[in-house]
Amino acid sequence: MEAAKFSPLWRNEVTVRSLELTFSFEPAAYLHRIAPRPLMVIAAEGNTLMPIEAARAAFAQSGEPKRFVSLPCGHFAPYVECFEQSSAAARDWFVTHLLEMRRP
Repeated sequence: MEAAKFSPLWRNEVTVRSLELTFSFEPAAYLHRIAPRPLMVIAAEGNTLMPIEAARAAFAQSGEPKRFVSLPCGHFAPYVECFEQSSAAARDWFVTHLLEMRRP
């Protein structure tokens, strides 16, 4: 898939400051704060930016309720090629857990 086809003005660039902020971001440090709220991780098996092993390790540290969905695609593919699978999983998760939150 060619990026220029979808966004001809997009430039594949990043500022040094953005890169510094990205490297200093450590979301795993906050996993213990999520439970008992529901957590769903949708991960791509072919992801080279965030290897699925790292996603699985972080997921293992989180509390329940939780669900891990593994898709046979790359980093951005859950939004494109694997969209039907990722959106269906997210929809089902939200329906279940948002309905639970409404109950007194």
